[in-house]
Amino acid sequence: MSSTLATRSAAETAADQAVLREVLRSMLLPSASVDLAPLLVPLLPVGIGVLGGMIGTVSGVLITQRRSDRREDKAWERERERERDRWAREDQRRFTDHKRELYSEFLAQADRWYRDMQDIQVMQQTHGEEPDPKRWGEWIEPLGLTNARKSTSCSGC
Repeated sequence: MSSTLATRSAAETAADQAVLREVLRSMLLPSASVDLAPLLVPLLPVGIGVLGGMIGTVSGVLITQRRSDRREDKAWERERERERDRWAREDQRRFTDHKRELYSEFLAQADRWYRDMQDIQVMQQTHGEEPDPKRWGEWIEPLGLTNARKSTSCSGC
C-alpha cells in the first residue's frame, strides 16, 4: 500500500484533494439552486420546541423562585409577629410583677401608717391632749419608732 502511495504523483494527489474539497463544499454549502424547504420542514418544529422548552424552563424557575420568596417572606413575618407577641406578654408579665411589688409596698406603708395612727391615738388617750405637729417627736419617741418610720410617718414635720 505504501508503494501505491509512493508511485502516485503529486499532481494526482492535488487533484484528489480538489475533488474532496468540492464534495465537502457541496455538502456543507449548498448552492442557491438547491431547495432548502425539505430540510427546514423537520428542523423548524424542533427549533421551536427547543426554544419553547428553554423559555418554559426559565419561566418555571422564575415563578418557582418568586413563590418561594413570598412563602419565605410570609414565614419571616409570622416569626416576627410571634416575637412581638412574646415580647408583649413578657412586658405585660413584668409590668404585672412590678405593679404587684408596688402594691405590696403601698399596703405595707399603709399598714405602718395605720399602726402609727393607732399608737398616736393610744398616746392621745393616755396623755389626754391633741397631738401638736410641732411636738410629734415627743409623741413618736416613746412609741419606739425608728428613724425610717419617723421619716415615712411624718415627712413634713
